Amino acid sequence: ESDMSVIIRDKSGQKIASVLLSPPEDEQTIPIYRVIEGKGTLLGYYFGRGMREVTIESETFRLPGVLRTNWAQNERKWRVALDPAAPRVVQELPWTAASESLLAS
Repeated sequence: ESDMSVIIRDKSGQKIASVLLSPPEDEQTIPIYRVIEGKGTLLGYYFGRGMREVTIESETFRLPGVLRTNWAQNERKWRVALDPAAPRVVQELPWTAASESLLAS
């Protein structure tokens, strides 16, 4: 199983949700497999406040991006579209070969 638990933070750095990520669809899009904690906060941030800017954060990386969602197969699907121009703490995505050894430990 390659799902990874991370935190989604809002523009100010406040925690919105804990989620499991799936491997990226492409170099710019990371799907959220499941919201573990904060589903209501995530919905409120997106729909209630109309906010989209987020940061995906783990112990080893921070990736800024834009929150996206759609309704598919009777459930809400979330994903983060990465901004290729934004500075990242770690340039490589966590699923790349160079960081696989870090994730395995």
